[in-house]
Amino acid sequence: MNRKGLLGRRRLVVFLVVAVLSAGLVWGMSAALGASTSPSPAGGKVIMHVGWTNDPDSLNPLVGYESSSYEVFALTYDLLVGFKTSDYSHPQGAQATGLATSWSNSSDGKVWTFKLRSGVKCSDGQPLTAKDVAFTYNYIIQNQVANYTPYTQFINHVEAPDDTTVVIYCDKPKANMLNLWIPILPEHIWKSVSGKAFTNFQMPKTIYGSGPFYTVERQVGKFVKMEVNPYYWRGKPTVDEIVFENYQNQDTMGQDLKSGALQAAWNIPEATFHQMDTPPVHTITYPTIGFDELAFNCYTGPSLGNPVCQDPAFRSALNWAVDRNVIVNNAYLGFAAPGDTACTAGYYPKGSIDWHWEPPADVKYGFDLTKCGQLLDAAGYPLKNGVRVDKNGKPITLRLFTRTESTSSLTAGKLITGWFEKVGLNIKLQPLDDGTITNKIVNTVNGKFTPDYDMFIWGWGGDYDPMFILSIFTSAQVYNGWSDSAYRNPTYDKLFAEQNTTIDQTKRKAIVDQMQQILYKDSPYIILAYPYDVEGYNNGNWTGWVRNLDGKGGVIYTTFIDSYLYAHPGSAAKSSSSSSSSIWIVIGVVAGLIVVAVIVLLAMRGRRRQVEEG
Repeated sequence: MNRKGLLGRRRLVVFLVVAVLSAGLVWGMSAALGASTSPSPAGGKVIMHVGWTNDPDSLNPLVGYESSSYEVFALTYDLLVGFKTSDYSHPQGAQATGLATSWSNSSDGKVWTFKLRSGVKCSDGQPLTAKDVAFTYNYIIQNQVANYTPYTQFINHVEAPDDTTVVIYCDKPKANMLNLWIPILPEHIWKSVSGKAFTNFQMPKTIYGSGPFYTVERQVGKFVKMEVNPYYWRGKPTVDEIVFENYQNQDTMGQDLKSGALQAAWNIPEATFHQMDTPPVHTITYPTIGFDELAFNCYTGPSLGNPVCQDPAFRSALNWAVDRNVIVNNAYLGFAAPGDTACTAGYYPKGSIDWHWEPPADVKYGFDLTKCGQLLDAAGYPLKNGVRVDKNGKPITLRLFTRTESTSSLTAGKLITGWFEKVGLNIKLQPLDDGTITNKIVNTVNGKFTPDYDMFIWGWGGDYDPMFILSIFTSAQVYNGWSDSAYRNPTYDKLFAEQNTTIDQTKRKAIVDQMQQILYKDSPYIILAYPYDVEGYNNGNWTGWVRNLDGKGGVIYTTFIDSYLYAHPGSAAKSSSSSSSSIWIVIGVVAGLIVVAVIVLLAMRGRRRQVEEG
């Protein structure tokens, strides 16, 4: 008999007893101290209730476009290459957050090879391998899935030589290969959906993927319910279920957050932001990628819009009739920064490339109604009897759509209407819901694209990499794509393709700056503001929340999923005195247990010696 092995096992048993008893005591004390503030999960489940005011337009990952849809996608599906929560970098090896744990590319930059982690399973228990990655990318390329074609530009095809290897073949070097926000779809589910049917595909009630959660129920306008993926490769999240609850009223959502009915909420009322920041609720505001804009109908083909909006000189002049500071203070109550270009200012982490181009003072738009009038005159739109007319002498009347879902959109629309009317334009302000505005943007007549609007106020979110946000201004996105202004500029298209193949990020930055200058001058959008996201979360009764960008970003609604993985019921840290006294009590008890354990061990050794000697 191996005495060393016997003694080793005995030590393990004793230490386990001590550890279990100590852990039980600590847990019991924590439970006693926090009993008045920690909720008990209903029915044995730990459920996180999250409020938002932006109901998903679709849970079909190939057609959904609302930011709330993308939040659900981020929890349902993995990316090929993940992002680090603190700085958007792409760690490899054990720290990798996507399916790929390492990658390399050929000397000409056209062939990329990714090694994937093994053993990944979807929430239905089926394996997810390199073949699913190849299927997803090839499906998007072959069927021109508009949601993702900006990401797949220059990718020819994708192969999976084995279950853990993905090889992507490109026609040209691809600058943003590591920043492709493409959810990996399970082939065993999506292979039966033909390329002609995906846009109208009715998602099943239960939606599976390899992400940490999967959708089990959705009631449009009410909620989305997700349950934990028991096979998730990063380990089981700390909650069993997430319920995203949709609110029509921000104030009601704020009250539910205060009452404890919600654990977190996005888009809480700015007006009560500071009042809500009282225990157990903590409120935060932070810059995020994206902007809100006044968009023009730039389409030069069949259109129901006013033709004056097609003229860059007309659009550019109107920049001088928009006071962005007033809009920030009144429409956003200060929870935004004045906007100027398509790449967000004041966002990018220190040490990374700042993709924002700052307009120099001699070209930067300001607020000057007189200058606006002068520029309109010079562009051929004179003022006659106090009325601005077009080049045919016809009074200019423009429709301006604002979003009923957004108070900032409604307020900004009223302000802009007043300013535009002061320079002689007749503005018809029309608040409409998101769906109606979308239908007018993509309107067709006899099957032919015929946009039916003049101007609207909406916003865009984006990615850390500028590729996507820049792509929406390309000619390729005008038909059945992301473009909602139908803007086209051959020089811009050429530069877009050039930056897409420029692997050297410093050189690429110079090209991206040129593109922003073109957009700034042509003004298919008047960028109004860079809104801050406004969130609240319960950090008194719940703990484990993770803020992205080194604690300067959001907790939820960021497509970073860490908070959903690690937040759980449990009191926040107690006061230092009570914590200190609790620790000393635990130390004392543990010390006593150790003494007992030593005595037991010595007694056991004595008994064993007697047996051996006898």
